[in-house]
Amino acid sequence: MPSHFEPTKKFYSPMLHYKAYTYDVWGNARDGWEVNDVFYDSTVDIPKVIATSTDAELIKYLKQIGFLTKRFRASMVEITGEASYTLYFEYNGKPEFELRRQE
Repeated sequence: MPSHFEPTKKFYSPMLHYKAYTYDVWGNARDGWEVNDVFYDSTVDIPKVIATSTDAELIKYLKQIGFLTKRFRASMVEITGEASYTLYFEYNGKPEFELRRQE
């Protein structure tokens, strides 16, 4: 996986820079999930207009730049947090990764 993801086309919006962190997750859907450890993965640049838009638009953009695979569907992903700080991604209730904003 590349260590930096950026758009392939121009966006006329300020770019927000994030560091991506993946999780070592223990548990299951029945008993619940627990994040055991967090690991730095890569960086990603997201236009502010996309980062502050809907979850579906953000997921679509992250797929377009190759950060997410096709298995991530907007209907199965929950994004919490604030675009100006940290975004947390869960897939079917399981914590997957987070994007931490960099200045």
